Amino acid sequence: MNNQPIIDTTSKQDEYIEILKKHFPSVINQLDDGSYTIDKEQLQLMVEPKNCKIIEDGYGLKWVGKKEAYHNAYIHNNKILKPLVDDSKHFDTTSNILIKGDNLDALKLLKKNYFEKIKMIYIDPPYNTQSDGFIYNDNFTKSQEDVLEELGYSEDQKEYIKNIAGAKTHSGWLSFMYPRLLLARDLLKDDGVIFISIDENEHANLKLLCDEIFGDENFAGDIVWKNSSKNDEAYISMQHEYVLVYVKSKVHNLGKWEELKEGLPQIYKAFEVFRKKHSNNWEEIHKEALAWFKQFPDSNPITNSKHYTWMDEKGVYFPDNISGPNYGQYVYDVIHPITGEICKPPASGWRFPEDTLKQRIKDKLVHFGKDHTVVPNNKTYLKNTEYQSLTSLKFKDGRVASNWLKNLFGIKDVFTNPKDSGILMSLMKAISVSNEDIVLDFFAGSGTTGDAVMQLNAEDGGNRKFILVQLPEKIDPKKSSEAYKFVSEELKKEPTIFEITAERLRRAGQKILKDNKESKEPKDLSSLDIGFKIYEVADDQYNSIYDKKFNDVSQAELALIKSDDIVKADSLTILTNLLLGSGIALDTKIDVLLADSLYRVDDKLFILKEFDLQPELFNGVEYATIYARYFTNDSFIANLTSFIDKDKIIVKG
Repeated sequence: MNNQPIIDTTSKQDEYIEILKKHFPSVINQLDDGSYTIDKEQLQLMVEPKNCKIIEDGYGLKWVGKKEAYHNAYIHNNKILKPLVDDSKHFDTTSNILIKGDNLDALKLLKKNYFEKIKMIYIDPPYNTQSDGFIYNDNFTKSQEDVLEELGYSEDQKEYIKNIAGAKTHSGWLSFMYPRLLLARDLLKDDGVIFISIDENEHANLKLLCDEIFGDENFAGDIVWKNSSKNDEAYISMQHEYVLVYVKSKVHNLGKWEELKEGLPQIYKAFEVFRKKHSNNWEEIHKEALAWFKQFPDSNPITNSKHYTWMDEKGVYFPDNISGPNYGQYVYDVIHPITGEICKPPASGWRFPEDTLKQRIKDKLVHFGKDHTVVPNNKTYLKNTEYQSLTSLKFKDGRVASNWLKNLFGIKDVFTNPKDSGILMSLMKAISVSNEDIVLDFFAGSGTTGDAVMQLNAEDGGNRKFILVQLPEKIDPKKSSEAYKFVSEELKKEPTIFEITAERLRRAGQKILKDNKESKEPKDLSSLDIGFKIYEVADDQYNSIYDKKFNDVSQAELALIKSDDIVKADSLTILTNLLLGSGIALDTKIDVLLADSLYRVDDKLFILKEFDLQPELFNGVEYATIYARYFTNDSFIANLTSFIDKDKIIVKG
């Protein structure tokens, strides 16, 4: 019987092979064992030599195990998702998802449902340093042994690849990251953006790897995040990390990214104090502002606005250049409002035509000097220039995020080097992650990304969704004793990082509601989604799923399905993975027509067990998927064709 998994993770390589077989049949040859050989010379002969050349060597990132790592992104993982309803929060209503398990497995499972649907990906992967508490170990399986054999690796090369899997080597780390980033690219929308935190240890390699995966033409920039003030003695004291930024396609994302200038509330508050103290004495307010800005070091982002030192009835401003773009374009006399004398003009003439400038003077939009000997200036107000292009420098002490977690959990030792939710919120705003957009983080850690999504939704009333993936990595009781004790004794859970992730999301949601309730101007957050569905990546104990259209199914095959000695899953687990196999997102609304038996999503029915066939249950239904393994009545499926076209019935079992 032709079996295939519930989840079809068809290899891209299979797609490419089909293209070659169709368009270049003479260059590809299938061997007896099912593998293929490609004649590179023949391929070169078939293309126009003037426009295309096949080269053996060229510029790029190479390491032993690269071919296997690429293949690892697309081979079937024989995994399913198991819903953990009791551990979830608002399972039946939430659109947010938290997955417990290896992120490579999770990404493969998500690919069919979320292909080109993710607006933003943020990840903070292992940095591959000696201080890393953990690096994923992609264990070698028999299938991977077979893959290496098929890819033509020598015995020495195979042994090397097996030895570096999960090891702190550059090759091991690259083999670990490669398949995950390949799948990440598949998940991004055409205008999607990926942000990857990294330090200097693998920054150069990661840049080359991402250039290959996303295309160097889609490199958006490097953000330098100063998050430390440590003073190491050896060589250079590293006080920053990097965030590599790539877009899926610059054709679809033009990069018109803006962010709110930092320090604006502080600046406005300071000028309020100056105004109360000096009333309309603008000169004194100006002197106070000059002195106030001097207290901040140049490294403080607030100094980017230090030229805004004047104020009038309309607000805070700075005297901007009023000279014309073209020499001598607008030349005329301007009278000083106090001295009555002709003002000194700009060397290249005025920016505006005479009538326009007269109106601006009338509207008090021109800044005059103390007398006519000073060239007037145009008033540029801070309130009209609060946004700037997304900058490559971020200043945020890492202790801010650590203290946030400390206050949230009530213990000091929660998570090492958590990321800052404020920074992530600013990135989401800059790239316009808007209502209904999905944010993915498959190295969830402490859950900062999910927290940031909920905070931003609370701030602007949005309905953004998050998908987080975190391995149940064990907490080291020696290195993180408080966290270990907290999870094992207070939460009474197995002490893993995943439990920290889940608990952070629970507490973050409640904190948002509490802070809002206690604020001076509380918002209506009744529709805010602070829940999350938890799924666990699990072995497919139900083995392979038989998958055929009804017309192609024989009675013998159906009998064989039902006779299999197999562990029976709960209905929700079966339904979840049937939805995955059908390309239906996990947050899709599901109508329960008959509990444990019949479910509907839009015009699709999912039938898990037999029931009394009633016409009203099929109104508007176009397709049906049947989980035949639990059926005892052979005639049920046949009778189903009275309500649904046979070509639109899929039998799975």
